[in-house]
Parts: sequence; C-alpha cells; structure tokens
Amino acid sequence: MQVSDPKVYFTGLWDLTRVLQDTGRRQTGTFDGEARFAPDDDDLIYRETGRLVFGCYDDRTSRAYIYRFPTFSSSTAEVLFADGKPFHRLDLTTGEASVRHICGKDVYDGQFCAISADRWTADWSAIGPRKNLVIRSHYQRVP
Repeated sequence: MQVSDPKVYFTGLWDLTRVLQDTGRRQTGTFDGEARFAPDDDDLIYRETGRLVFGCYDDRTSRAYIYRFPTFSSSTAEVLFADGKPFHRLDLTTGEASVRHICGKDVYDGQFCAISADRWTADWSAIGPRKNLVIRSHYQRVP
C-alpha cells in the first residue's frame, strides 16, 4: 500500500508484537505492547511500551523516536533517536522501504512494509562483532 502522507498514516495508537531472534546465542524473545505516534508541532513522537521477555530478562520496557518531516508536505521522515541523533530516513511512498543504520561496528538493516491502512511491519537484522539479531515487528492499528 502506498503511503502519500506518513503523518496521517502513522498518527494514532498501534498494538505492537515483536519477535527477537539471537542466532548467535540461539535465543528467541518476544515483546508485546503498544506504540503511539503523537503530533508535536511538525514532528511525530513515537513511544512504545510493553513487556520484553528475552533470555533472563522479563520486564516492562519503553523506547522513543522522533519522526521529523523536513517540509510540511514531505513524504519522507527523518527518524531520530529520542536524544535527537539521526537513526535513518523513511520513505513509504511505494509502500515499502529499505533503510540502514551503522552504529560503530554494528550494521542494522531495516525493511518496512505498509500492508494496509491499519497494518504495517518493520523487520531488522543487526550484525556486528557481538550480535547477530533478527527483529520482526508487527503493528496493528487500535480503532
């Protein structure tokens, strides 16, 4: 599904399920929670909260990003970490996007797919000296 206005598409509350696979350690984990995109001036603030079970870890966790749109009608978001440092660009005008983030010696490759008006996915692989992760996230809009 093409996304011509990502601000409108993302805004709102989403159920979020995530599966994490550490192929090096042969561990699988899950995250169950919600994600909210809330307008803040020209930006969207993304906040997810939920329960992460991964290895010995079993607790509530959260994460935040800023989706910044360089122009009012921009179809491309500059995705920033909560502290304002750059993460990646995201353009879903075709309905799919491939992104990359390099963090030291670690390389994160992401695949985003807008499946419908109420469902999208984000899949990441993280490869580095001490990591070999596959992370699959599924978002379903909450009515």
